Amino acid sequence: MKTKFSKFLFLLWLFNLSNAYSQYDYIENLKKNSLKIQSAKIKSCNEKLENNNKVEILS
Repeated sequence: MKTKFSKFLFLLWLFNLSNAYSQYDYIENLKKNSLKIQSAKIKSCNEKLENNNKVEILS
């Protein structure tokens, strides 16, 4: 009885460990995607500013 319970606890611990790792991986991917989106927004804003500056110089 005791060995079955210990095996059960060990398997439960492994399952929780794998869930924790997959959640960590998911969060890291969200961070990477968020940084990509932020850099794309910054690039877009910089391009708009450059275009505005060109218009001001021409006029």
